[in-house]
Amino acid sequence: MNVLRLAMFAVLLQGAAPQTPPLPPGTASIEGVVVKLGTNEPIAGADLELTGQIAPGANPNPAGTSGPIRAVTSGADGKFAFRSVRAGTYKLVAARIGGSYTPFEYGQRGPIGRGVSFSVADGEQKKDVRMEMALVGSISGRILDGDNRPVGHVAVMAFSPIYRNGERIVTMLQLVHSDDHGDYRLFSLTPGRYFVAARLEDLTRRTVPLGYYPPGRMLAMDRVESPVVTRRTLPTGDVVEETYRVLYYGGGLNGDLASPIDIGPGANVAGVDIPIAQSKVPSLHIRGKITASAGLALPTGARVVAVPYRYSADMIFPTSGADSNGAFDLAGAFPGKYYLTVTIPPDPNIRTNPQPPPQFGYTLIEVGEKDLEGLSVTATPPVGFSGKISIEGRSDNDPALAAIRVDFTPEPYIQGSPPVNPNATFTATGEFTVRALPQWDFYPAITTGLPANGYVKSVRMAGKDLLLTPLHVDGQIDGKMEVIIGIDASTLTGRVLDERQEPSVNVKVALIPDAPLRRRWDLYKVTATDTAGNFTLRTVPPGDYKVFAWEQADDNIWTVPEFLNADEGRGKSIHIGPSANEKVEFTVIPSRRR
Repeated sequence: MNVLRLAMFAVLLQGAAPQTPPLPPGTASIEGVVVKLGTNEPIAGADLELTGQIAPGANPNPAGTSGPIRAVTSGADGKFAFRSVRAGTYKLVAARIGGSYTPFEYGQRGPIGRGVSFSVADGEQKKDVRMEMALVGSISGRILDGDNRPVGHVAVMAFSPIYRNGERIVTMLQLVHSDDHGDYRLFSLTPGRYFVAARLEDLTRRTVPLGYYPPGRMLAMDRVESPVVTRRTLPTGDVVEETYRVLYYGGGLNGDLASPIDIGPGANVAGVDIPIAQSKVPSLHIRGKITASAGLALPTGARVVAVPYRYSADMIFPTSGADSNGAFDLAGAFPGKYYLTVTIPPDPNIRTNPQPPPQFGYTLIEVGEKDLEGLSVTATPPVGFSGKISIEGRSDNDPALAAIRVDFTPEPYIQGSPPVNPNATFTATGEFTVRALPQWDFYPAITTGLPANGYVKSVRMAGKDLLLTPLHVDGQIDGKMEVIIGIDASTLTGRVLDERQEPSVNVKVALIPDAPLRRRWDLYKVTATDTAGNFTLRTVPPGDYKVFAWEQADDNIWTVPEFLNADEGRGKSIHIGPSANEKVEFTVIPSRRR
């Protein structure tokens, strides 16, 4: 048996591919220190990771290649060193296990944000690299009832503002629960501005969620819950229904009035107490009847949901089923606007392959101070239409057409918008058929397959520009969608200087279309400057723009008109021609005071 194994091993060796010789060690080094932000106090035990691209000529692959991940740990004095580094372009990040510090990237501005790549030449001794890590902070307080008694099992959330498509919204960064003493603590908070809110949970639940991101991570997180409805009997014998809304610290039931809490490095803000009894409001009902479109049955299992018109990171969705006659009764609503949506599943008695898609319908409603009665919502099957994709200046037989795909984004894109499965088919000549779009508004988008220097030049249907006005689906769709792909996109390079006419490193650069195209989010281009203050924006459609650079600005805040209006005169106007290589130089906009 052993002889057989040796023989097989010898055969495998004979057929093995030749091994790539190991790369020779580099001749550069990177040295520095990790300290607490704003001090010279060293941080021991920080993990530092070096990643990047090895320069062409420094390895057998002339085009350059990804370098190995190098890792070291800072010593008791906070110092670190990378030896035998090959020439190339790198990123350096420091982190420390335990959640006490926010990770830091080389070149990062402030306690949050992203760093910048830097180049290392053969033989270079890069010294005095300073990595400043910020201590995390916390917010703590108590949840109290109307008699100042502690309340446990209350969800407490930390929110932070973000900006999306011209609107300021808040995203949930952490969710904890008050304990049996009513105490809560939001922990490991990256320095920044927060809002705090609380909401009573369903006391019958056996488990509670915990929403938490490690320090330095900021991802959009939201939460949808059904309303908690309670009933109590008055001395008169009348039964009163009540529900609980989200209660914002300092703002009551109005999130726009919430008090901001600024957390500096290592700050622990205590005494953020929330009187949860103020969140109790009358539970209103939404009642009505749903119907299926003509000729279709109304099977059991229809679902009716009242989706709040205005997005928030912690939304309450009154939800109900419908009886065999289509009647529904949603409890737990409160005054405001809603999208009243209905989804009717396929009839289980219809056995086809594939099974018919669900019917969907909606109507916009407004709940006042009383129950809303007598509503009617009709659900319809998804509808289809055809379209044609063309590449400007090329024939219908161009092979690039076979790779292009059109997708559809709900507008508004909210929790509760209809599930989108257009069930589209595409041909090699650019013809496509969409078989299933439900009632709603949609913006078409090219998700994959754009050719080199390609961009969406126009999307039109029945005389409408669907890049400016969404496709409204409500019954039969007339006309054919015409999608034109331009291939004359340009490149914009530039340099950003500070007020001393020195390079501005790692500042945000935004290319913004001139009015009236500022709602064309696909035309916005964003990047950051490198260590020399230079930047490059590729695949820019021809047109008129303004280019801005900010020392500090929240991501996408430039899509908000109120922010941009203040800096309108400080942008650099530029016309981008077709298939051009434009250049620009301008001055950064200094940080604003809060």
